[in-house]
Amino acid sequence: MALSDWWRRVRPARDAWELTPEEEAEQEIETHLELRVAELVRAGMTPEAAGREAIRRFGDLPAARESLRRSARRRVTTRRQRARVDALLADLRLAGRQIRRSPRFTLVAIATLAIGIGATTATFTLVRSVILRPLPFPRPDRLVGLESLDSNATAIPVVSSANWLDWQRGSRTLESTALHMGRRMAVTLGDEPVRVDGELVTSDYFRVLQADFVTGRSFTAEEVRERAPVAVVSEGFWRRMPHGVGDGLPAITVDARSYQVVGVVRQAQAFPAEAQVFLPVHVVPESGALRNSINWYAIGRLAPGVTPAQARAELDGIARGIRAGSPEAWYSWGVPVRPLKDVVVGDTAGYLVILMGAVVLVLLVACANLAAAHLARGLGRSRDTAVRAALGADRGRLVQQVLVEHGLLGLIGGGLGILLAWGGLRGVLHLWGERIPRSGEVTLDLGIMAFAVVLSVGAGLVTGLAPAFQASRPRLAGLISAGGRGTVRGGRGLPGGGLIAAEVALALVLLTGAGLLIRSLQHLLSRDLGFDTSVLTVSATLADQRYRTDPARRVAYWDQVSRELAALPGVTGSGVATWVPMKLAGTSLVELENGVSAPDGFGYRAVSEGYLRAIGVPLLEGREFASTDLADGPRVVLINRAAARVGWPGQSPVGQRFRATGFERGPAGEPAPWLTIVGVVGDLRQWGPYIDPRPEMYVLFRQVPAYTTAMTAVARTATPPAGLIPAARERLRAIDPAVALEFGTFDGALDRLLAPQRLPVSLLSGFGVFALLLTALGLYGLLAYSVSLRQRELALRAALGARRGQLVRTAALGGLRLVAIGALVGLVGAAGASRFLAAMLFDITPFDPLTYALVTGILAAVALLAILPPVLRGTRLDPARALNAE
Repeated sequence: MALSDWWRRVRPARDAWELTPEEEAEQEIETHLELRVAELVRAGMTPEAAGREAIRRFGDLPAARESLRRSARRRVTTRRQRARVDALLADLRLAGRQIRRSPRFTLVAIATLAIGIGATTATFTLVRSVILRPLPFPRPDRLVGLESLDSNATAIPVVSSANWLDWQRGSRTLESTALHMGRRMAVTLGDEPVRVDGELVTSDYFRVLQADFVTGRSFTAEEVRERAPVAVVSEGFWRRMPHGVGDGLPAITVDARSYQVVGVVRQAQAFPAEAQVFLPVHVVPESGALRNSINWYAIGRLAPGVTPAQARAELDGIARGIRAGSPEAWYSWGVPVRPLKDVVVGDTAGYLVILMGAVVLVLLVACANLAAAHLARGLGRSRDTAVRAALGADRGRLVQQVLVEHGLLGLIGGGLGILLAWGGLRGVLHLWGERIPRSGEVTLDLGIMAFAVVLSVGAGLVTGLAPAFQASRPRLAGLISAGGRGTVRGGRGLPGGGLIAAEVALALVLLTGAGLLIRSLQHLLSRDLGFDTSVLTVSATLADQRYRTDPARRVAYWDQVSRELAALPGVTGSGVATWVPMKLAGTSLVELENGVSAPDGFGYRAVSEGYLRAIGVPLLEGREFASTDLADGPRVVLINRAAARVGWPGQSPVGQRFRATGFERGPAGEPAPWLTIVGVVGDLRQWGPYIDPRPEMYVLFRQVPAYTTAMTAVARTATPPAGLIPAARERLRAIDPAVALEFGTFDGALDRLLAPQRLPVSLLSGFGVFALLLTALGLYGLLAYSVSLRQRELALRAALGARRGQLVRTAALGGLRLVAIGALVGLVGAAGASRFLAAMLFDITPFDPLTYALVTGILAAVALLAILPPVLRGTRLDPARALNAE
């Protein structure tokens, strides 16, 4: 059959297939009319009459035409959709075959995507749960935290009860407000007392939160006013109680007192989240210097239609009135009003946002790495692409096939990434959960799953964009005649080179951020704390009636605890104190006999003989407390060097006197007693490495028995202190098994204190190392492929007399150029991005030159290690054999 005859036969069918819906409708109408006319003509009618009659019998021609057009459009749409689905299924089958044909590459691609998507999903889960999700209370946007403001315009998160009472009475912008204060409480559960987190709260506390109760109710104003022994517990605590869930609301023993549980607050609405027992407290008005006793947290609910700014303006006016009546009120220069969610999240929001940005960079590095690898593979598969194009595949089908393959890889990697995210979150919460606010609300829910799926498909498609563009421009004749081999001329035009340079830049940004945080943490750890951290701590509250009414019994108990700890093997010193380093403590107003002003007061701590020596604080001048310092003898005090500089600059403070007016009162309203300084000790960073030493005073605990109810015993050890806990527990329980003991170490407290620094350091360092490894792998694969494509060129150079060193330089030049370009771009990007870390850095700037130099050196070394092996292997060739192979 001649070609023209074949074309005439298939063309009508082709034309029918390509008819538009309108043409198809017209053709069907015309065919119907032609058949009817032919039938009428055979019946004896003339053609003209038959035509008119056919149209008459047909009926409403315009309506029929429109109906046929709609039907044709539906058929065409269905046909096209079916064709698209068939094409998509065909591309999926082809993608599956392509994936199976390259198992090693597939595994690397899936693992890379899984790690990137898993890290991104886990970090986004933290950001969503901690920052984006509203607090679990009705109308959470109306909840605010109230703070104090000093004369330096520094916001302080705690307030005085006296100031708060004035705010409560004078405010119209607050619908309700309340105070709360955290405290460790000894609760008897079963046979052994335990210490739990509790809160002292004012009467409107749960009204402010509008918390939901599983059973029971909140406190009444009358119960609070009359100091009734009632309590509210969290749902989690209630379910752990040995009484059982179905036994109603029992009484519990807290600090040796019996309280009737009147309500169980829903676990999600227990605030703060760690609080398990809530006890009511009644605050009374105070004035004068007592307004400077700031140890309460204040919350409020805004009245309808009121903004935080309006509430602050009103409360600032009340604060001015307080200061006018009490000029000595240090912390009444204003009342900052912040959304309660911001108060809860605190500084965590900053580093979580930074980690989210870092993990997005990691995912971009992973996508760039895979895109570059696929570009290189695309050159090897160019013959297949050319054949498909020659057989009629248009540009859209070629692009679709590449994107389908990458989308499938993304989905598989995303599925594994979700599993990695689940495991990673469990690890993060296990290590740092106590230091991450709202960590109990962190869950991988359906919303996060949907995010991960979309992210997976998006990451897969992003990795396929460059290969898809490459596949959409096949040069058929050249590719088929070349047998599918690509070319790289003189080291230029490396496949995916721009993406590798981008990887280098992004990796440098991540490594610089990690390096700055690591250097900052090193500076923090190198700060002299002023005390040893290899110390065991034992905290307890002597609230039983036997101790409450007998101060001498309390002092005797702590003396015995100190002796028992000193008798443990490996203990080199022991003592007791009201507040130990790295925990909250009180600051007392002071009145110096020499008339010098100390407006910020001195830190106040009651300690035993030997306490400061036990934690490694040196004596600088004078003497320590001695056994001759009796409970009813002359009052003595030790101060630190910072207090000596403030109160007695340029002279010895030993023998000088002052009063602790904020913490001590004389009998029957008399002034506080004079304290005689007997020694000066070294400075301590009582709040850890973040805060410089402040003026401190240490009074002898047996001379202030009022402060001996809740204390902490310490024991410095020559061995790891945690190993002594079982022996210490056995000895101390023998003293009084009814006392709830809580064991810890200074090392553990320091670790918890540094957790906000260590979390971003650990995660950002991991992200940076992963990005660096991906970049190295990308460079290695790129240079290996480049050298393989340049075998003929290198062989010719060798045959013409080029030495091996020259060949190595020639082959490595392209990779080195990419590294240099990427490093320059990365340094600029790192300088811009590092500014966001400024608030998290200590003793270094965001532009620390040593960090930039170290990071650049590490990146250069790793890049060389990635470039040299494939280059050296590729230039170790026999010119004759290489040319014969060509």
